[in-house]
Amino acid sequence: MLLDERERDSVPSMRWDALFADLEGMAAGEWLRERDAEIAERTRAELGRVRLVDRLRAVADRASAGDHADVAVRMLAAGTLRGEITRVTDDWFLLVTPSYEWVAATDAVLGLSGLPPAARTPESQSAVSAGLGWAAAWRVLARDRTLVHVVRRDGEPVAGVPGRVGHDFVELSDEDGMGRAVEVVPHAAIAAVRCPREVAPPPVG
Repeated sequence: MLLDERERDSVPSMRWDALFADLEGMAAGEWLRERDAEIAERTRAELGRVRLVDRLRAVADRASAGDHADVAVRMLAAGTLRGEITRVTDDWFLLVTPSYEWVAATDAVLGLSGLPPAARTPESQSAVSAGLGWAAAWRVLARDRTLVHVVRRDGEPVAGVPGRVGHDFVELSDEDGMGRAVEVVPHAAIAAVRCPREVAPPPVG
């Protein structure tokens, strides 16, 4: 049976449409695969630059915005501390628990649970925040003249009132505030410092 003119014109058009649809589908699939691979590679590269402090900074940002998240932090010598991370520097972070504030050494962290997946980029950290070490934290605690409990990395605690603060050490005095030295503690020996809640948190830019 012969096809009329309209039917003859429609057949090749349908065939070409199907052919191009197949080619476009294949090309789109290949493009999507390449795009997904590139995104995955970029994600791996970006993740490779993220530090622990960048994860902690994201949690602190949430806390400052009123989005509170409790995190369990397992610390060398101090055990597991549960609370809210509110301030972060490269060397230490502030963990607020129901009873205390803990100034914890970042490199004494053994593990964390409840940490949200978000992270800040390393470039977003201010020079002020990056430059605040243990000496800055101890100057705040010394200003308050409050008894603190230091958990050293060997597990031995020492209590005292922070006094003179050196570049890499703090001098703890007796509790009565008479200025008698209890012990000089190097910053490198500190795992965490337990402070009363009324102590003002160390400022971070």
